[in-house]
Amino acid sequence: MANILIVEDEKAMQDIIADYMRKGGHTCYTADDGIDALVTLKNHPMDLMILDVMMPHLDGFSVCKMAREMSDMPIIMLTAKSGEDDKLKGYASCFLGLRKPR
Repeated sequence: MANILIVEDEKAMQDIIADYMRKGGHTCYTADDGIDALVTLKNHPMDLMILDVMMPHLDGFSVCKMAREMSDMPIIMLTAKSGEDDKLKGYASCFLGLRKPR
């Protein structure tokens, strides 16, 4: 099964997502903020990242850009934001930074 990194600063939401993924047979790693997420990514290969946008220390957009320098894994962004500018910023941070195939 997959290694999944769940980056969510709200512990209750983090637990719900992790429990659901574990029931599907996946291995879950969790991070409470963007800095923890990047450390985890550096030390463990992931197949998927579920990433909250609004977090302390380093927001999800920034984490997404930096994660793209390390991996081309799929990233699911979680957000309560619904503005068009926010959606475009999310697309730009996750897709414009995709690594080129080797």
